[in-house]
Amino acid sequence: MYKLDLPIDSREANAIAARQQREEQRKTQIFNARTRLIGVDTESLAKQIEEKNLSSQAERERASAYDNDMIKTAQICTLLDERQRNDTRKLNEQLKKPS
Repeated sequence: MYKLDLPIDSREANAIAARQQREEQRKTQIFNARTRLIGVDTESLAKQIEEKNLSSQAERERASAYDNDMIKTAQICTLLDERQRNDTRKLNEQLKKPS
């Protein structure tokens, strides 16, 4: 009724073989007492934490520098806008004065 002897797709067969190979490597690492580590590698964890802290510190410094730059840009824009309004007001006053 059903065809069960269909050939397996080569990609699927490669994926299955790779999965089986990884499983075998994992088993050899787990069951080999010489290569198996008991406990936690605290030095690596401390190094990872330090790297993460340095990365977050750099990100905070970059964000702070960006914020300061945005504040200065906003101040300059406000100053230029005010100067333009003053110049426009002075020109309008000069035009309204009778000669």
